[in-house]
Amino acid sequence: MPCSARSDLKSTRTSVPTSSPAVSASASPLRALSNRPEIIVADEPTGALDTASTEQVFSILRDIADQGQTVVVVTHDPALAARADRRIHIVDGKIAEITERGRVELVCEAGS
Repeated sequence: MPCSARSDLKSTRTSVPTSSPAVSASASPLRALSNRPEIIVADEPTGALDTASTEQVFSILRDIADQGQTVVVVTHDPALAARADRRIHIVDGKIAEITERGRVELVCEAGS
């Protein structure tokens, strides 16, 4: 492609994005949290994150819960789930076990 053609491509751009999709995606939860909702539901909040980012997100959610807000985290990560105050383990759409602060409160039989 000749240099003149490349320079013409530059001039056709009419707008410059102000933020990347990743920045926009992370800003949305922050805006929602600023409203101090009664319940925060985080569906796989760490699913696509590296270890350090996972720790940072869970730490933020933990701090919010420690301040008295209800935080519900849906996760397939057993290590993350084990750090919750209360865990409801669901298998095939049914509650299989409820654990509160590390103590099993309820175990349901399969198929019941």
